[in-house]
Amino acid sequence: MTGKRLLIISPDTGLTSALEQKLAAASWPEVAVEHRYPSPGQMGRLVQERRPSIVLIGLSDPDYALRLIEDMHATYPGILVAATHSINVPDLILSAIRSGAAEYLGPPFEVQYLERVFEENQDLLGPMKPKGRMISIVPAAGGCGASTVAVHLAAAIARLTGQRVLLLDWDLHCGCLAFRLRLRPEFNLSDAMERSGALDEFWGKLVCPWKGVDLLPPAPPDRITPEDMGRIPAVITSAKRTYEWVVSDLPAAVYGGYEPVLTESEGIFLVCTPDIVALHLARRRFEEIRRLGLVPDAVKLVLNREAGVTFKPEDIKSLVGIPAARTLPNDYRSVNGAWIEGRLVGESCDLGRLLQKFAKDLVESAEPAEKSVAKGWRPAPRVLEAPTA
Repeated sequence: MTGKRLLIISPDTGLTSALEQKLAAASWPEVAVEHRYPSPGQMGRLVQERRPSIVLIGLSDPDYALRLIEDMHATYPGILVAATHSINVPDLILSAIRSGAAEYLGPPFEVQYLERVFEENQDLLGPMKPKGRMISIVPAAGGCGASTVAVHLAAAIARLTGQRVLLLDWDLHCGCLAFRLRLRPEFNLSDAMERSGALDEFWGKLVCPWKGVDLLPPAPPDRITPEDMGRIPAVITSAKRTYEWVVSDLPAAVYGGYEPVLTESEGIFLVCTPDIVALHLARRRFEEIRRLGLVPDAVKLVLNREAGVTFKPEDIKSLVGIPAARTLPNDYRSVNGAWIEGRLVGESCDLGRLLQKFAKDLVESAEPAEKSVAKGWRPAPRVLEAPTA
């Protein structure tokens, strides 16, 4: 019975007590109980923290419970959703099944039926069954050029693979990818968060297409609430179900709400310039990311605007804690010229060629999408290598 993590959600303490007794008698391995109905945002955090394979939702408040079942069924198809109640009411049971519950568990709470449904659907279940890969670009500090790296990687991956690529700008305060590319998006990340329960069908309407990449800009800070931040796991899951590649452009501060972006990334690239303050902040960002429980190899350092005269490679490793996996030259003229015209840096310059090679290395190091999702619980993301240029 290994791997069957059960989360019971019900404010009915009598019901949860009866279920816990039955589950204990059946030697169910892992059971957690939430005594309040969570909001969609809180549900996202629960899924991220508990990593359940089964969610059993009590029907003591039918209207709220049925909406929660419907939302769970649409948002987390890799999790088995079931309903439970202290009394057996045929119409309510039917409503729960119609809302997406795979099973109903009522008195006398014969948990073997829940076990049977889990076993029958095990091949379809998992802790996130997306087809896509996600990489995250994190600046050591503002102005390090992380967004430049992110947009060039996204466009190059789309061109090299011919696959669907989503570029997510998560920087609520300083995100300006749409401005740089001369785009006028109609929607932003807050719209995606609001539709997290059925987002798969909305991506095409929300994003702003550009050179084979779908861009979704950040939400204005005044539109984001703690509830919205709790929906980030659902947004990521939907994005990775819909797109073969997701490139996340993150802000310099590793806010708590962005932890799911980092923990679900297959590669995290920390972009830093070769000056002492930026290197100091890069070390701080590296330690913050490591505290999320990720292995050190999950983070790769990208040294941007390198002139080759300030620090030796061993100095970089000593200052940041990891060596530079890739270096990019300083070319303000090419970058500024590209942004003025709303285009990419061309491959006629060294920076353009190295950014293209960066993307090519990522694509070539990636496993086939259907093999990229491991069964069971992932202790840390698989890392997409970025060989030194």
